[in-house]
Amino acid sequence: MKDHIPEIKVPVVIIVFNRADLAKLLLDRLSQFRLSKLYIIMDGPRDGNAKDLDERNKILNMLDQIGFANHIESQISDNNMGCRDRIVSGLNWVFDKEESAIILEDDCLPSLTFLPFCELMLDKYKDDERVGVISGSNLIESSGKDNTYHFSKYCNIWGWASWRRVWKNYDVEMNLLNDSNLQNLRERFNYKYEYKYWCAVFSQTKSGGIQTWDYQLWLSVWLNGQISIVPSVNQIDNLGFGHIDATHTSGLHPAQHVTAGNITFPLTEPHSMLPDAVLDQKIFSLLYTFPPFLTRAKNKLLRVLFRQ
Repeated sequence: MKDHIPEIKVPVVIIVFNRADLAKLLLDRLSQFRLSKLYIIMDGPRDGNAKDLDERNKILNMLDQIGFANHIESQISDNNMGCRDRIVSGLNWVFDKEESAIILEDDCLPSLTFLPFCELMLDKYKDDERVGVISGSNLIESSGKDNTYHFSKYCNIWGWASWRRVWKNYDVEMNLLNDSNLQNLRERFNYKYEYKYWCAVFSQTKSGGIQTWDYQLWLSVWLNGQISIVPSVNQIDNLGFGHIDATHTSGLHPAQHVTAGNITFPLTEPHSMLPDAVLDQKIFSLLYTFPPFLTRAKNKLLRVLFRQ
């Protein structure tokens, strides 16, 4: 007699590109569930890059063999759009169709509790405008004993979930970034340095100094006065650390040693919906005390050196 296979009714989105080894690990993990709907977002190979084309063909072959999803929709680009534009256009496509979704990039390997956790949280807080993002990651070890998740101002996107009501406010160009809105964000930060740090991050992102898509999500969530859900147990292994084709995790990272585990059900909710100030300070101190544009520049240099 076969063991019961858990069913996930919320749409799951996977984002793949040129790492067949990581795509296989992710698909193998997802195959332990029965997915109601799977969305696939894939960028095209870079011009003249034979490795991209070879990896793409391997991944396409894997995708053709998926048997764990009832319904599959794909948006596969023939041309290379770049990480930012491919992810943003793909998620626009998904949230035009769906009220909510769980999102996994190919280097984010979830534990077995990640999908059920996100599904529960998406349902519980679907009409609560205060909540913007559900994260599967918690990079602060031993963060909770009395409850199984926290509220936080930070929204890590190494395995995450959200709703159309949140994504509709997303603006990749950051047109709402101005002095007035930045001043309105001041009260979200307990320390002046933390506030100045994020002003620098957003300024660098808008000017193109930081090429990414996720800081735009953070700005949108913060400008709309929203918070995030963070599990007390990290549920994502980021396999991109040190990978030769990593975009933002090829260099050293202060949380690369954190491994994934399973959260305990039933979930115990926090007594208050206020962001956990102690947790948020630990997150900032661990991850964001180095100037962001220098961190990205350092990692970019490392990628160039390793590819030579």
